[in-house]
Amino acid sequence: MVALTLLPSDSWHERNNSVQVLLATDSELVPIRSASMEQVCATPSFTFSHVTKSVQLGAPPLDYHASFVVPSTQGDWYRLVVLNCHADEFQMTYSDIAINPDGNYLSLAEQPYERLFSGFLWAWAALVGVWLLHLLLHRHFNISAQLLLTLLPLTKGALCVPSLLYWQTAARTGHYSSSLTWAMLLVETVERMAWVLVAYFMASGWRITLRAVHPLTLRIVMSFIAMLGLSYFVFSYFAGLLIFMLLLSYVLLLRILSTSGWQWAGSMSARCSTCSWRSSALPLSTSAAKMMRSSST
Repeated sequence: MVALTLLPSDSWHERNNSVQVLLATDSELVPIRSASMEQVCATPSFTFSHVTKSVQLGAPPLDYHASFVVPSTQGDWYRLVVLNCHADEFQMTYSDIAINPDGNYLSLAEQPYERLFSGFLWAWAALVGVWLLHLLLHRHFNISAQLLLTLLPLTKGALCVPSLLYWQTAARTGHYSSSLTWAMLLVETVERMAWVLVAYFMASGWRITLRAVHPLTLRIVMSFIAMLGLSYFVFSYFAGLLIFMLLLSYVLLLRILSTSGWQWAGSMSARCSTCSWRSSALPLSTSAAKMMRSSST
């Protein structure tokens, strides 16, 4: 579908009657190429030769908008020709939308995405069902690590949901939803964080050879995963390595400042405790010295 809008100036109608917009194939343009502009512009509306579509904009009753559908019945190149016989300047907006015969707005390269993400969604759902059934049947022998592994197919399946809705909406309406784009990016970030978390616990032998993770180590790992998720989100949205490195440098700077602050606070606390011990010990030493003098006398 082709949409056209003519934007005339205030004095445009004083010198110009209309603008002819032609949509023609290469074979239909052969008579026009062999004719002069005087011959083509001799008719008030375009009837010089047969073309696929002909639209007259700006003519009474001053219609400035036009849209027409081009059927793809034969494989050929279409050319959009604008004829302004009076050669006055004008502005025009143009947009085109390709619609497949079945009403699908996606291109041939994007049409498989619907069935692809639909198949992935059913596959991950089946995997989650089989895994949960396995945990239920062997619940007396389960360990926490097996429950943690459930995050992997769950996040993968959750990522397929907004992706499938995104391509279905684009196929039905021709518009790419920005809200679904944000949802895909957010779910993908959570999925990456879940993979790193599971990989760390499996590598450390959690609940297998390691009974529990130290709380300090767990806080450091969770902080690193959060930093990784935030960096991936920003990098994927802005698609810029400079912003990614800038964010990473700020995070490292805050980490260094916080470490230095804690060390400074610990040093000051130790000094204050030493000063308080010395001040409290001073009267005792003074009284002990007085007792020694009195006993010697």
